[in-house]
Amino acid sequence: MPRQPIVLLFALFGAVSCALADVRRGRSSLLAAGLSAGCLAALAFRTGSPVGTVACSVVLLASLVAVVAAGPWLDAAPLGPLAALAAMGLYLRGTTALGGTGELLVLVGAAVAALCLADREPDDGQVGATTLGLGLLALGLASGTGRIPFWRWGFDPAVLALSALAAGVAGFFSSRGGERRDLAAALAVAVALLASSGSLAELLLLFFVTAVLYVLNAPRRTRAALGALGATLALVLLALTMFPDRIIDWLEAPSDVYGAGFDLSVLSDVLRGARPLGDGVPDVATLATPDFSTLYTLGQAVSAFGWAGLALPALVVASVIAAFLRALPSLGPAERNLALALLATFAASAAGNALYVFHLAPVPAIPFPLLSSSASATISFVLAGVELSRVVGSGACREVQGAAA
Repeated sequence: MPRQPIVLLFALFGAVSCALADVRRGRSSLLAAGLSAGCLAALAFRTGSPVGTVACSVVLLASLVAVVAAGPWLDAAPLGPLAALAAMGLYLRGTTALGGTGELLVLVGAAVAALCLADREPDDGQVGATTLGLGLLALGLASGTGRIPFWRWGFDPAVLALSALAAGVAGFFSSRGGERRDLAAALAVAVALLASSGSLAELLLLFFVTAVLYVLNAPRRTRAALGALGATLALVLLALTMFPDRIIDWLEAPSDVYGAGFDLSVLSDVLRGARPLGDGVPDVATLATPDFSTLYTLGQAVSAFGWAGLALPALVVASVIAAFLRALPSLGPAERNLALALLATFAASAAGNALYVFHLAPVPAIPFPLLSSSASATISFVLAGVELSRVVGSGACREVQGAAA
């Protein structure tokens, strides 16, 4: 069987998963995502990628098990689109030999743990999430290398802690009294640790989450929005002052194809040579860039799946945002803040990555959620995606039950 029909089936099942998630057919959406992952497993087998075959087969199996065993929250949860995007990312990891079977086990363990935690009773776990984030940052600091050693790998503590710290920010806006002071102190320590380790991307994402929640929780949102805009401008001016070389390199990139613009030139060649459906094999040229591991996975997706490799990630992000907006009226204040914090992290990461890849903004190395070749980013967004789906799905279920009553 030719590869293009398999790619077409993968894209169609992924699009169907997004459409079903938007109309609150969570289990059907996850089933379609599992079939999309199954197509990628077959494609990986055809391209001679055993790691990709196993990884996508695991997503298929996990989707089928979750459809049967997950709680009522899954009925209206946007987990299907996230599963399709995760399968796409794991396929690219396996095909480009960036992952291994041992590392895959770590990712599978994170996904299973996330699904088990998602079936718990809803509670306020933001204090625990903040503690987890601080613990991960402390482990990276204690290692002396800025990484968390695990077997043969080193995980990035800032990336791992990002979703947990975003949940901590949500807890700060949802709590009062002593708990709020404790969270403020813990988050201040986390910001100091991120700054000392040079984790600029994570700092910016955390700042964005805080600004969004600050505006939406303020009694006078217009005044709060103006304050957030002023703080953003101050941050931009600070970045221009502290990192002028980066800004200059970014401005020179379009005309400097052998220096600062090498990455952009390679990506432009990949986009110009992309076919409508690709053939399932990423262009090896995208592996020659120094930033491919976090930034140019979109380029690999386009070279492997054609324009579907760019359209499906955008559709997934839009689908998750739409599912959140539809469930928003049914969410309580604490649930709304938590879901919004996780969604803001997810959407801002996707937007930041796309802005950098297409040379629209000189933002730091922000990975695309679930599509990055970074195991740390994949684990972080798997946990965040399942929790976001649980909160949105639980709220939507209560709305349906209330209407039926």
